[in-house]
Amino acid sequence: DMHPLVWGAARGQWRIELYREAVSSAVGAVIDHVRQLTGRTDLDDKDVFTQAFSQSPPKAGAPRLRWLGGNQDQTVISMNRGLLSFSTGVHAAIRNPTTHDRTQLSAQEAAERLAALSLLATWVEKCRLDSVDATQ
Repeated sequence: DMHPLVWGAARGQWRIELYREAVSSAVGAVIDHVRQLTGRTDLDDKDVFTQAFSQSPPKAGAPRLRWLGGNQDQTVISMNRGLLSFSTGVHAAIRNPTTHDRTQLSAQEAAERLAALSLLATWVEKCRLDSVDATQ
């Protein structure tokens, strides 16, 4: 099944065969969800993923999303790196074209993009918020 956040955002447009719009709505929902989790309402869309998954330590007002597990675990290290790369790739290769190019997508093309967004949303759910106290 598609992640509920992604399908919930895409469903209306999908049903009337507006596939590009369905993908655009879904990517917006994922960006907004990450923005909400991190509290980073100050960021433009292009910066949400790079800030949320930044490999630098969190700062006051700039928490990070981190894969669950020990910081020295190789899988955790790989997932954190991969989340940064994958999410920024999603932004560049899915969000930007569906926002700036009005060319309609086929159902197949849209389904592939929604699958990538669904995977990203699932991974985001498995992350913990890494933050520091503003008084530190």
